[in-house]
Amino acid sequence: MLCAWTLLVWYAVAAEERGGNLTVAFLDVGQGDAIYIESPTGAQVVVDGGPDTSVVRELGEIMPFYDHTIDILVVTNPDKDHLAGFLDVLRAYKVGALVEPGTVGASAEYRALEALAAERGVQRVLARRGQKVELGGGAVLEVLFPDRDVS
Repeated sequence: MLCAWTLLVWYAVAAEERGGNLTVAFLDVGQGDAIYIESPTGAQVVVDGGPDTSVVRELGEIMPFYDHTIDILVVTNPDKDHLAGFLDVLRAYKVGALVEPGTVGASAEYRALEALAAERGVQRVLARRGQKVELGGGAVLEVLFPDRDVS
């Protein structure tokens, strides 16, 4: 039994080796978008969550099985096909921050996302042109729009 645990730990350590590469993956979530970004230092960002639970399945394919944290979720607009999948992401992963454009969504999914983010203690950030997030290893996420208060 101890041998099996030792092998599992060494497997996890080897799998965690980043290799200094930037990873960008476009996830198959049906209609809508979901983009996974991992910096060379391991910072993880998901841009949009698609319309349903597909994003959690896709993240399970690309992320290590033991990794249940995501640094940043980015919502580009408050429509269901951009954010509904984030409800399941917030339930399945520990998320550091939720970046939003500031537009107010009328959908029940948007209101549920706001409530779940607050319940989970996720930091909420209002995106503005010129903001930069250093992801590490030379990777930078830069906000191009919105360029004004759109609320």
